[in-house]
Amino acid sequence: MSRKMLAQKAGVSVYRLVQYERDLRMPDERTLIALADALGVQPHFLLRESMVNDVRVLHICRITQDE
Repeated sequence: MSRKMLAQKAGVSVYRLVQYERDLRMPDERTLIALADALGVQPHFLLRESMVNDVRVLHICRITQDE
């Protein structure tokens, strides 16, 4: 699914979707659920965890293919 298609299904802009993928923003709960629904997965599937300066941080995984 392209970024454009996913953004339309989830009700966000392509620009915002790219921000999520690049860890520049985190989606709010409603947007995360909309993205998961559009992709047919559970919301936790879209998140990954890492440690930054000994703090656990959640990131959204890359969820689309390049157009």
